[in-house]
Amino acid sequence: MKLKLVKEIVLDYATVRLFNPPLVRIEITKDFVVTAKEAKELNFIMGDLSGGKEIRYMLLANEKTQFDSSSREYTASVEGSQFKKAEALIIRTLAHRLLADLYLKINKPPKPVKTFTNEEDGIDWLLTF
Repeated sequence: MKLKLVKEIVLDYATVRLFNPPLVRIEITKDFVVTAKEAKELNFIMGDLSGGKEIRYMLLANEKTQFDSSSREYTASVEGSQFKKAEALIIRTLAHRLLADLYLKINKPPKPVKTFTNEEDGIDWLLTF
């Protein structure tokens, strides 16, 4: 299924896109350490784009992007998951695979989360929600 771009928000470290059918795609575009501060900002933007409702969510990251423990804890919390219907993590590196495994096993997000190696499979899975 082809997604139609509805809105794009460009931050200094990420690009957030809203598509129709409703899906938010966040790409961390810099070599950057994502902390709870950025996770909260991105969650606020996702809530704004979704009109405060749950929405499908996809995350991609630059190869050298890191996610600290505070960002993983916040993202997996009830507050950090409030606008997520389901979450697809697009894995591009072994380091991101290890971080995703930690996130799923230790932080245990409350909404469905699955990892993928390409966007198309992630989108197909998200559209089942």
